[in-house]
Amino acid sequence: MTEDEFNAFVNLTMEAFRVMQEDLQAKRGFGVHARWALDPDAGKLELFDQAGRLVVAADVIDIGTYTPDSNTWKWAWANKAVPAEIRARGRELKELAAITGKKLFEADGSFPIGGEPMAWELAALSVRHLRGLGVYKAVSPSPSTAQFLAVTRVTQVVRADH
Repeated sequence: MTEDEFNAFVNLTMEAFRVMQEDLQAKRGFGVHARWALDPDAGKLELFDQAGRLVVAADVIDIGTYTPDSNTWKWAWANKAVPAEIRARGRELKELAAITGKKLFEADGSFPIGGEPMAWELAALSVRHLRGLGVYKAVSPSPSTAQFLAVTRVTQVVRADH
């Protein structure tokens, strides 16, 4: 892809991604939750309300981690701190390098990015490639990081009125 073609690809992907994210919130129960829990081995995400009740359960694939302090991104498939089985689930994201001509999709270490907006672009391109439903951004306060997870299937939604 030329630079113009890549930029058009990103723009189209982001437009579709916004719709996907709105659907996750409006129809699938995603939004602001008091607490989240991730079982990376099972690829399961759980979201809880203020009372500690489970409100959403979903299957996820770890995409990567954004570190705001250094404005860096690291692919989950390249993160040695992530178990090998989990890394393997996201390894197909490397295919985006051949599709786009961008080597950053093959980077096996942390690399600088243009802030959180670019982290969302990488997540959107990833979820498109993985044919997911959207992305959940799991924030950890210490150290300050955001783990981006591709939601592949919502397995449980409990509405507030139930």
